[in-house]
Amino acid sequence: MRLKKLRERLAQLGVATEQRGDSELVVRAVHDEVGDVVVRIQQTEVTVSIGKHFHCHFDIDDNATETWDDVSQFVADVVGDRIVMTVKYHGSKPVQARMDHNETGDSSLVVFASATKIFWLRVLSLFGGRRETIRTFRWSGPFEVTSPLLDSEKTSELANKLSTLSPDQMKELARYLSEKANASSHEE
Repeated sequence: MRLKKLRERLAQLGVATEQRGDSELVVRAVHDEVGDVVVRIQQTEVTVSIGKHFHCHFDIDDNATETWDDVSQFVADVVGDRIVMTVKYHGSKPVQARMDHNETGDSSLVVFASATKIFWLRVLSLFGGRRETIRTFRWSGPFEVTSPLLDSEKTSELANKLSTLSPDQMKELARYLSEKANASSHEE
């Protein structure tokens, strides 16, 4: 019953869906790199996934009508290219996603990894590990946005300076930076 109601609401907003099983609706991707939108209804929440890049949850509470309206509007906004999704990856794994609604100005940030883990992934990438990349998508496909934070001369300079440290100096730096990262994550 809930799936039928959601599918009807999406159809009213002009979004064509396919039903998959008893608990999922799928909006087929217009661009392979973005991926399908999958809406999965569970007992207490609705999960909306956009390809392999992003997912979010909507709680099903006493006012379920509001939940269906919120989910429907979010999916319609994604499919209508009103939402820009910027995803930060470490290697191929998403570690952070930001959703910006280009009409309302609303923005949300979802972090898939702890601040400490993200910090260490960045440090390790300086030494030839997996690279950090940022990709920006709309439903209609990815588009290029240049970021001064990636592959800058300062990043290369830092990597060169770090490569001159001895193993003992690296351990001391790692200890110091871990303490700083833990302290800043407790302040938030």
